[in-house]
Amino acid sequence: MRRGASKNFGIVECEAGFVITFPRGLPGFESETLFVSVERESSKPVLFLQSLVTPQLCFITLPVE
Repeated sequence: MRRGASKNFGIVECEAGFVITFPRGLPGFESETLFVSVERESSKPVLFLQSLVTPQLCFITLPVE
């Protein structure tokens, strides 16, 4: 179980298999390698890519269909 703090969502928890890992980080955020996808019913279809290391870092994303 991985756990991280989030500025917008409080404590986020997920199974280790659901952690999204970017080995080289994201462009402009190379030190950020661990994220979790957060879905809220009230904001569908928007998903949030929340850093498990930096509580203030959260990207808004859309699923590709």
